[in-house]
Amino acid sequence: MKIVLSYIKTALYNIKRNKAYAIFYIWGTTLAFVFIAIILHVVKLITTDAEPMLYGDRIVTVGGSQLYNMQGQYIGGIYPMEMEQFFAALKGYEMVSYDNDESSTAYVNDQLKAVDVSFIGGDYFKMYQFRFIDGTSFDREDAREGKKVAVIKESLARVGFPGGKAVGEKIKIQGIEYEIIGVVADYSMFSAPTLASVWVPYRYNKFIPSAHFCYNVNILFPKDMDVAQMKELVCNNVRATVENRGMTVDILPEKIYTKKEVRIKEYGTNIMLYGAGAAIFLLLIIPALNIVTLNFSNMESRASEIAISRAIGATRISVFSQIMGENFFLVLVGAILGVLLVLPMSYGVQSLVLGGSLNEKMLLIASLDMSVIWCQVLPLAILFSLLSGGLPAYLITRKNIAAVLKGGNE
Repeated sequence: MKIVLSYIKTALYNIKRNKAYAIFYIWGTTLAFVFIAIILHVVKLITTDAEPMLYGDRIVTVGGSQLYNMQGQYIGGIYPMEMEQFFAALKGYEMVSYDNDESSTAYVNDQLKAVDVSFIGGDYFKMYQFRFIDGTSFDREDAREGKKVAVIKESLARVGFPGGKAVGEKIKIQGIEYEIIGVVADYSMFSAPTLASVWVPYRYNKFIPSAHFCYNVNILFPKDMDVAQMKELVCNNVRATVENRGMTVDILPEKIYTKKEVRIKEYGTNIMLYGAGAAIFLLLIIPALNIVTLNFSNMESRASEIAISRAIGATRISVFSQIMGENFFLVLVGAILGVLLVLPMSYGVQSLVLGGSLNEKMLLIASLDMSVIWCQVLPLAILFSLLSGGLPAYLITRKNIAAVLKGGNE
C-alpha cells in the first residue's frame, strides 16, 4: 500500500510540475473519448433492445406503405375497417397495437408548436415501455371509446408549460382539444417506436396531411416463439386480408420484419457497425500517435531524473510502472471528462446536424448507459494509455544510466 501511495504522490507531483503537458494530454484524451462514448452508445441502442422498445425482436410489424400487388402497384397497408378481422384471424400473439403518425401543429398553452402526432390504438402503451414521469397512459378501451386525452413527451411539456407541469392542461390538435393525462420521459431516437411528441386515440385520426388511410400494425409474440414462425403467421394473415379485397399481394415472410430489424435497416447494417469500429480505431490511434510524440519529448526532458532513480536502486519495472501510472491517471481524467460531456456534446451534434427545431422531437442519446462506460469505455481507456505511453516508457527505461547522466544518448 505504501508503494502505491508513493507512486500516486510522485505521479501527482510530476503532473503538477508539467502543467502544459498534462493539460494537452487530458484535452486530447477528452476529445477522443467523448466521441468514442457517443459512438458506442449509438451502436448499442441500434443493436439491442432499450426503453421504450424493450421487445423489438418479438414485435412483428406491417407498415402502412409496405404492400404491393404482383404488378408492383401500391395497394395500401391494413385499413381501419380490416383490423378487427385481421387480429381475429391471427393466432398465437400476446398483444397488438396500431398507430399512424401525422405532422401537425398544436396549440400548447397559447403557443403554436409543430409536432408529430401518433394516433394509436390497441395495447400500445403495454407493448412499448415508456417511462412516465408524470400522470398515466390511456388504454385500448379509452382509445376505442374516443376519450379526448393525450400523452406528451417531456421535452414538449418542458417548453410548453411552466415548470413542465402539463398533466391536467389542454392541447389542441386539428381543431380537437385534448386533456393531457401523462408525460413520458425523453428517449433516444434509436430506441424509438415513433418520433412523435404527442399520442392521442386513433378515433380522431383524420389522416391529415398524409392522406394515407392505413395503420402500422404491430404484433407482440411470445418470447419462446421462433422469429421465422412469427413472420410466417403474419405473412399468411396479410395475404388473406388482401385477398378479401379481391387482390393478390406480393409478399413473402422475408419481407416481414421485426421492429428491431426495421431499426437496424433504418439506421445501419453491418456496414454501419464496421464504420463505427473504424471510427473508434481512428479516434484511438490518431490522438495516441500525437500523444506518443509528446511523451517522447517529455521522457527526454526527464531522462536525467529517471536515470538517477535507476542509479539509486529503482528497477526498470518500477520506473516503467511509475511512468505508466502517470499516463493512466491522465487518460482516466480525460476519459471521465469525455463521459461527462457525452450528453452535452450529443445535444450539440443534434442541434448542428438535425437542426434546433427537431430538439423537441428526438434525442440522439437520452441518458448514459453505465454498462457501456464500465465494459467498453474503461477498457478502451486502458488500451489508449498503453498505446500512448507504453513505447516511450519502455524506451526510456532501456537507456544506459551512465550515458544519460553524462549527457549522452547511449
